[in-house]
Amino acid sequence: MMWFCAQLGSLAFWQVEKWSSYDWLCHGFTTKDWGNLALHVGDIPEKVLANRTELGLRLGFPLDNWVVGSQVHQTQIMQITAADKGRGAYRQADAVPDTDGLVTDEPGILLVSFYADCVPLFFVVPDMRVVGTAHAGWRGTAGGVAIKMIEKLAVVYGAKPEQIEVAVGPRIASCCYQVGEEVA
Repeated sequence: MMWFCAQLGSLAFWQVEKWSSYDWLCHGFTTKDWGNLALHVGDIPEKVLANRTELGLRLGFPLDNWVVGSQVHQTQIMQITAADKGRGAYRQADAVPDTDGLVTDEPGILLVSFYADCVPLFFVVPDMRVVGTAHAGWRGTAGGVAIKMIEKLAVVYGAKPEQIEVAVGPRIASCCYQVGEEVA
């Protein structure tokens, strides 16, 4: 999948070219220009919430519609429903616990995940309007987080592998990261 740089006002927002034509899908990858959006990295919570609120306004997704997972570098994938709206949006303690993947077919929910050097994986089943995101660090990758997402899409939604579109987002380059023999 090819990514392109869209603009939300003066700020860059990366999107998958093909998916930008899906009028029902809000997706993308922000850059540091947006400021910190993660509550779990020790930044001032009020600043993070202000950044999140601004992004939500520009996307048309208020924080009450966000769902954030508490990423733990593992392989758990959680199905998200309307009852989960707002989880983790205002407080890290309220995030979906111990999960590195979120998936939903509920309209009006923004699945939110965070990346530094890990690999962002985005999943779309266009015919079913199902979306998912997975956080793939080396442990999750070695544990098969991508395969587990595909299995979740099959079991919960009946998606066949050939129906699933996957995009790999920006990540650390191999020149900048050392992997030990135990995981290579």
